[in-house]
Amino acid sequence: MTSTTNPPPNTSTNAEVADAFRRLADLVDDVELPAVCLYFCLWCPDTRAELAALARAALRRGARVDKEPAGEQVFRLVLRIGPLSVGALAARDAVCERVVVATREVTELVPDPEAPAPPMVERTRTEELVEWVCPPILAGGVA
Repeated sequence: MTSTTNPPPNTSTNAEVADAFRRLADLVDDVELPAVCLYFCLWCPDTRAELAALARAALRRGARVDKEPAGEQVFRLVLRIGPLSVGALAARDAVCERVVVATREVTELVPDPEAPAPPMVERTRTEELVEWVCPPILAGGVA
C-alpha cells in the first residue's frame, strides 16, 4: 500500500509563517475586492498525536474542527475559522485502522502471459472490501 508522503520540511519558523499570515491579513484589509472563501492546507502532521495537538489548539482559539474524507490514502482534518477552512493532511494509515470486512472473487479478462501473441484469458482474483475506522482525534470526540 502506497503511503502519502509529506512535502520537504519548511525552513521557516512558526513565527515567520505567522508574521506572513498577519501581512496577508493586512493585504486582505487593504484590497477593495470581495474576499473569496478560501481553503488551503497548512500542515502535514505525521502522527495521530500531532493531529490531536493541532485540533486542541484550534478548539482553544474557537475554530470548528471537522474530519473529512480525502480519498483512500489521505486523512484530512479541517479547521474552520470564520470564512477560512484550513486543512491538515496526514497519511490515512497513520490515523485510522484499515479493517478488511469481507472479500469477494472477481473474474476479469487479462492477457495470457505465456502466449506468443497474448490472447485474453479469464482470471479470478480475490478483492478485499475494507472500511477505515477513524476514531475521534480527541478523547471528547471530534466528529
